[in-house]
Amino acid sequence: MKIIFLDIDGVLNTAENFVEGNLPSNPTMEEINLSMLDERLIKNLNTIIEETGAKVVVSSTWRMGRSIEELKCLLDKKGFVGEIIGKTPILNDDRGIEIQKFIDESSFNIDSFTILDDDSDMCHLMDKLIQTNFIEGLNNITVKNAIKMLKEL
Repeated sequence: MKIIFLDIDGVLNTAENFVEGNLPSNPTMEEINLSMLDERLIKNLNTIIEETGAKVVVSSTWRMGRSIEELKCLLDKKGFVGEIIGKTPILNDDRGIEIQKFIDESSFNIDSFTILDDDSDMCHLMDKLIQTNFIEGLNNITVKNAIKMLKEL
């Protein structure tokens, strides 16, 4: 199985998505969250999934206080076509440590994985990081690099 460890802020949204101009007055939390997700960047994530068959594990802080079903529902409303199979544990540690713990405790047979994140706290997993930035998010170059990494066995 191929896995994408997915951060959201800086990957599926950018600084541009944090503008409040498009929100109704007194928006719900869901409306705020949906306004922060960029359909264009989710389409880029879909490209990776469609090209590789990868499944998603959410490593973003968005996993805190949300079930897998709630995360999928939010992403689905913006066009996500993939499958979320888990969330990394919350250890209040470097994200790489949380990802490693998920891998160590997983019952999945993981052939390859990549980490999509705008941060670099991946410890010993830096070679699996496809780093995005908060200006562009998941752009065409990072999409190609992620596909290449996931196809390597």
